Amino acid sequence: MTWNLWRTKKSDPDDVQSLLSMASSRERENKRIGEEILELLSRPTAKEKTLAEKFRSQGGTSVREFCPHGTKSDCRKVRTNRPCERLHFRKIIQSHTDETLGDCSFLNTCFHMESCKYVHYEVDSDKTRVLTSNSTVSTGVEPTKAVTVLHPPQWIFCDLRFFDMTILGKFSVIMADPPWDIHMELPYGTLSDDEMRHLNIPALQDEGLIFLWVTGR
Repeated sequence: MTWNLWRTKKSDPDDVQSLLSMASSRERENKRIGEEILELLSRPTAKEKTLAEKFRSQGGTSVREFCPHGTKSDCRKVRTNRPCERLHFRKIIQSHTDETLGDCSFLNTCFHMESCKYVHYEVDSDKTRVLTSNSTVSTGVEPTKAVTVLHPPQWIFCDLRFFDMTILGKFSVIMADPPWDIHMELPYGTLSDDEMRHLNIPALQDEGLIFLWVTGR
């Protein structure tokens, strides 16, 4: 009997610690309210919806917005039972990957992925939609008005410093990923800040949006 009492007393500190580590009802309520506030803040305003509608692709939802939480697992921790329709990423874990080092700044375009120990990412998508100029949709109804044809992406292999931008026409949205000179080994040529400033980007747009990728270095 004495031994049993001593054994119970020895386990009491563990039980107390377990109780102390549990979230109180007030803490759980504060967490729930915090999640609701974040959900409200993340909802687009009327102005943002109007602007998004103005530049929406005519071919449907070919472009999807990235989820700010990154991976599906991190998204589920925040959204709980609410499904997320945004695009997620999945980690590329190889035998030499060391997750404690963090993410590679080149994501899935790293020049040394076969040996780089940092974490890389790829798009986590179960369905892939490819829209080409040969795609057709049968509705059984003759079209009553002209249909806009969306062409597949096109690339021009050239030196942008000397390329005549005026032949490309005008665009409502421009996304630029310039080859910044970040003083690192890169698999492509780079431009100085002065060379970028002299690019004739204004010839591509009268009014609209331009999204510019920056290094943060």
